[in-house]
Amino acid sequence: RPCSLVHLAIDNKSDYTVETIHAEADEGAIRPVALPKWPSDELEEGILTALIDGGADLNTDLDRPLRGAIQRGRKTVFDLLMERDDIDLRGATAMELPDPRRQPPS
Repeated sequence: RPCSLVHLAIDNKSDYTVETIHAEADEGAIRPVALPKWPSDELEEGILTALIDGGADLNTDLDRPLRGAIQRGRKTVFDLLMERDDIDLRGATAMELPDPRRQPPS
């Protein structure tokens, strides 16, 4: 299923207990994909700000960036998105919690 660039730009700090995206394998199976992490939170925030300032849709039906920030434990990204006047907090999945793939490390 397609997802937005904003969704892809949000680092996954959940130690991949929550999936970021899926890829379809040759046999039709769906495989979770672990994307590389940004070298710094500041770079991640700068990329996200550039995407948002460039007109990225924060209320897309594909995968809401706010939901991605919550699922991946990204408080900085959550705060960045919550500062926006144009973010829809009433969407059906805006605050939906993830189904973890496994228990997070202790």
